[in-house]
Amino acid sequence: MAPPRRPGKVKVTGHGRVNVTGLRGTVRAAKQVAALDGSLAGGGAAGDLGRRLKEAGVYVAALAKEHASWSQQIPPAIKVGGGRSGVVITCRAGPAYPNEIAGVRHPTFGHDPWVENEHRPFFAPAADAGAEGAAEIVARVVNDWAAEYGFR
Repeated sequence: MAPPRRPGKVKVTGHGRVNVTGLRGTVRAAKQVAALDGSLAGGGAAGDLGRRLKEAGVYVAALAKEHASWSQQIPPAIKVGGGRSGVVITCRAGPAYPNEIAGVRHPTFGHDPWVENEHRPFFAPAADAGAEGAAEIVARVVNDWAAEYGFR
């Protein structure tokens, strides 16, 4: 069975990263909203978007930590970075790469010099499971802006 298709702007790589990019148009719209209202000067609207994107990243990172609960090193090494133009979820733990990518071979200190690692992805399932919830978190910023300007 083929894995579900992710939106074009979400990229999961085997090097321990989930990148969410392509939000320049949204940031541009947030800056236009900020320009309309002097009280939002200083990037308030764009700052709200960045905060919500970070919240969505933390949500997906928590799911990735759950999916990697078999490891003691991976969950504490999962970090969220970025801001209003995109979010990056990374993991610099040693076992992250060989478990996320299928078919990675690595040396061992036993009877077999090289073995193929068991494929136990944690980022891709977290991105798939958390896409809808993360979208809802980010979409709340539009509701907040509408309420601020008197829309119901």
